[in-house]
Amino acid sequence: MDHDDLPSINSPIHHLDSNNGEAWMGLIDAIYAIAMTLIAIELPELIISLVNLGNKNIGNDLITTLISYEFIAYTSTFLMLYELWTVHKSILKLGGIKRQIQNVLNGLIMALTCLGASNVILVLNEKTKDVADQVRPNTTHSQLLSDWINNDASFGMVTLLLLLLMFFLMSLLSRSSQHHNSSQELRKLTRDLNLRCLYFVISSVIWIPAFFSESMIIPPALVIALFLLLSFNQDSIEAWLKHRRSHT
Repeated sequence: MDHDDLPSINSPIHHLDSNNGEAWMGLIDAIYAIAMTLIAIELPELIISLVNLGNKNIGNDLITTLISYEFIAYTSTFLMLYELWTVHKSILKLGGIKRQIQNVLNGLIMALTCLGASNVILVLNEKTKDVADQVRPNTTHSQLLSDWINNDASFGMVTLLLLLLMFFLMSLLSRSSQHHNSSQELRKLTRDLNLRCLYFVISSVIWIPAFFSESMIIPPALVIALFLLLSFNQDSIEAWLKHRRSHT
């Protein structure tokens, strides 16, 4: 048998071609599902630790407020993971995997997803523990909110940097896919990812003073909530801007 007749083996151990990303979809679904599940499993234990504050004569109103913060943090995290999941799958569906660098970027994004979930669990655990130790029967709601926001401010910075890095890698993955698929949808997705990167660059810069002073100007939940609001209403915002431009 001639050498030319041998089947082509394109580094099967390190490279997995997939025209529309179908080879990766199951693994991506599993990674995001596990990340969401780990955070959901952690939530009841944290809530129980807050409920037990009643044994320290902490009022039910303060306990309810702390539990509300936990639910807000969990909901924001769940929606952010959902956003990352939909964007990630859209990139692979539109652009597929055709180059080795795309496999590397795809793997890094999944690794950061797991790391991000671990960071959120750590943040919630540390904040809950610190606030539970500091809260007193005479604590006001404003003091409670301040303590919740400012405890472990460095973790907030890490969260923003992880999101920035994930969207940056997704942008690179989307851009690299344009070498063999220059569809309008993929180009638009790349532009949207660049805007997401810019949002978290600005948010991270604003966060720098908090990293050193442990005092935050803008709560992390507000930063993420604003991002989610803009993201989920992106089509409406673009339609409104287009309407405004057409009348000027």
